Amino acid sequence: MQCCNSNGWIGLLLAALLALTAPLRADNAWPALTPVEREMLAPFAAEWPRLDGPMRARLRVLADRWTALPEVQRAREIEKFRRWQALPPGQREQLRDRYRAFQQLDETERANVRDQYQRWQKLSPRERRALRGAIGPKPPVWRRAIRHMDPATRLQLRAAFEALPQPSRSALHQHLRSLDAPAASSVLRDFLDQPAAARAAWIAQLPATR
Repeated sequence: MQCCNSNGWIGLLLAALLALTAPLRADNAWPALTPVEREMLAPFAAEWPRLDGPMRARLRVLADRWTALPEVQRAREIEKFRRWQALPPGQREQLRDRYRAFQQLDETERANVRDQYQRWQKLSPRERRALRGAIGPKPPVWRRAIRHMDPATRLQLRAAFEALPQPSRSALHQHLRSLDAPAASSVLRDFLDQPAAARAAWIAQLPATR
């Protein structure tokens, strides 16, 4: 598992969910917008006539929220929203699944995911490439082992794995490579059952890590 999703899925999805859950408004023609809304939504002015009513309404609600943001942060939020709109429907649904799984985590696990995401966002492209190389690719058996796990369990695994020190990550990878998919799945579930503070020591007792 990599440190964080390089596509920044948490920030992207949270920005989109603000729009998806926004209350709708009745009159959303461009002339009906307030001067402040037109200023906030200027990046969408050219395409406004082609947007449907619900999308216009959601953008108006977002404009109210963007008003309070500094200009640089506002530009980032607008870009996240555009990226969300450009995603294929299947990928949007995958992100929704991840968000629902994130909501099922306990507060400690959520905080760990947020921390990993924030640290990833601060890295330069060179540092991200170096980190990917240090973590290494997931062994194929890992992908097969988690294939039938529900999204919440997968996200719990991600959070638990990223909380490990690097030697423990490498040791767990090494052990999984020696197993078939069912056995690897069982090991990963046992790993999740361990108290967070005891997971590194538990990994150290695995046969392939001695």
